[in-house]
Amino acid sequence: MRLTMAERRVLVKAFAGRYQKATKKARGVILDEFVAATGYNRRYAAWLLRSHGKKVPLGRRWMVVGDASK
Repeated sequence: MRLTMAERRVLVKAFAGRYQKATKKARGVILDEFVAATGYNRRYAAWLLRSHGKKVPLGRRWMVVGDASK
């Protein structure tokens, strides 16, 4: 079963807070759970959880990762 983008955004929001506050060992476990739930590539999933709610450069402009106004 594939998740819709709206469902994936909800999962990102739920996992990101835990991931950002966790120890390195716990982040690995959280990342494994997130990858299994969403099907994202592990590297992209780690970047997404790490960058959620922050401004990141995207080409010549800046984007807020996890912003609901997209």
